Amino acid sequence: MTPEESSLLDLAYKKIIPIKDFHISQESTNRMTSAILDNTNAVVKRDDVLVIAGDFCWLPRNKNENKINVIKSYINKLNCKNIFIICGNHDDRKVLIGSGCFKGVFEQYTFNVNGQKIFISHYPCRSWESSFYGAWHAYGHVHNGLWKEDNGLLSTYQQIVYEEEFSKIIGNLAISEEEKKDVISKLLASAALTNGIDYSIDIGVDNVVAGKPWGTPWSFDEIKCHFVAKQQKWEERKRVLSEIGF
Repeated sequence: MTPEESSLLDLAYKKIIPIKDFHISQESTNRMTSAILDNTNAVVKRDDVLVIAGDFCWLPRNKNENKINVIKSYINKLNCKNIFIICGNHDDRKVLIGSGCFKGVFEQYTFNVNGQKIFISHYPCRSWESSFYGAWHAYGHVHNGLWKEDNGLLSTYQQIVYEEEFSKIIGNLAISEEEKKDVISKLLASAALTNGIDYSIDIGVDNVVAGKPWGTPWSFDEIKCHFVAKQQKWEERKRVLSEIGF
């Protein structure tokens, strides 16, 4: 992104200018595409299996343009030849299938990798096949928008709502303002414990929250390490739910 575009985007986020007035140049788009292709080829080898969780590429709106050739132009730049795709909201399933470029084209699919079930959809789910039995869920679409909830933190929205309601509840207590802030802080921490339990993860290539280089796909081992860190919390959740007959 050029410095000018970066400045405009900052103004758009601050609502100083309408987001509709912000336009990304073709140069920036090309650089983004090249970064994703290069970073994918750096970690995914020819005989690996690459699963794309939707929104593969922008296709021309002009009906006279050959959309399949556009898809092939991207595929030809990828080293990996074992590619599965889960359809996203910007994908045309008929065109994806017609391209003949993919090993499989699905709306959603449960893969089995070394005995581990991984349910992949473009959209994040709250429940999925075998979710109560340790199946993992990988998704895209929301561009890190659910990263906090997936990892034991309160979302910005939750933070605002809980803090407002907790303030109302303790507002009449005969304690100092500093003590009230401390109580609210502890209540917010308790509320956050309900998040980050499920085996769900945003695998979008723009996921810089996880500390991965921008445009780099997740490997199976990286996802496994991510969920191993959650295992104790997840098992405790399952135990409690089992005790109440869930």
